[in-house]
Amino acid sequence: MSIMMSNPTSSLRILATTDLHMNITGFNYATNTTGPRSTTPSLAGLAPQIAKARAEAEADDRLCLLVDNGDFLQGTPLADWLSISHHQNTHPLALVFNALRYDAIGLGNHDLDYRIDYLSKFAAQLTAPLICTNLTGTGMSNLLSAHIMTRELKTSGGTQDIKIGILSVLPPETVIWNVEELPEGAQIDDPVTCITQNAKHLREQGADLVIVLAHMGLGEQDDQTSIGDWGATALAQLACVDVIVAGHTHYRHPSDWPAARSLDPSVPVIMPGSSASHL
Repeated sequence: MSIMMSNPTSSLRILATTDLHMNITGFNYATNTTGPRSTTPSLAGLAPQIAKARAEAEADDRLCLLVDNGDFLQGTPLADWLSISHHQNTHPLALVFNALRYDAIGLGNHDLDYRIDYLSKFAAQLTAPLICTNLTGTGMSNLLSAHIMTRELKTSGGTQDIKIGILSVLPPETVIWNVEELPEGAQIDDPVTCITQNAKHLREQGADLVIVLAHMGLGEQDDQTSIGDWGATALAQLACVDVIVAGHTHYRHPSDWPAARSLDPSVPVIMPGSSASHL
């Protein structure tokens, strides 16, 4: 995307993953083999593509960010074993996130499956901020409601700092799906209201851009399905939002959503598949 900074212009490349579900190595637990990337995607397999995309941005003097949109902690037998093994070493996914230099990580509903204490321990091992804007009452001091990062931007007129605000929301139904794992008093607010209010706060704090990591899908809005299926569509209509990263439903956009006509073409919206299938 191109950014207008007074008169000078510049470009920002945003790399995103979502719904990784602990697919770190590409190991197929059903066949007890490590398959090719074409059939068994993984974050390790995606790493060269991340490095290539970063190098391309650097060669063009573009700022490059890497974000994840949640549902990273659960999904494989390794994930389940780690949650009950009482291991004392750094979580392997935290090691990978740190090695790949993620800039921000949003929360998904399945990241709560192993309870708050486990998630908090994981968050403490990350170098990137873990963010969820509409989940409150968890008692997690290392789960941020919002984050502003300051980066140096190379423009046609030189260099200047840019402040980028990051928000993250998950489906309100998570309080039902994870009622056994969430502490008493935990609450998940309406995503649209929450983003509207917090984007305003970020602007007041000097944010030039607001990126929303929306762990929700891009389906057509209706009252018969979970907001998790279409919530990102609603968020993309907000004037206060500059970029949407969608997820949760394991689809891709652009590609799987040719009928998403309600999306404002001026707002960049992406959904990068699942299990590290796409960047």
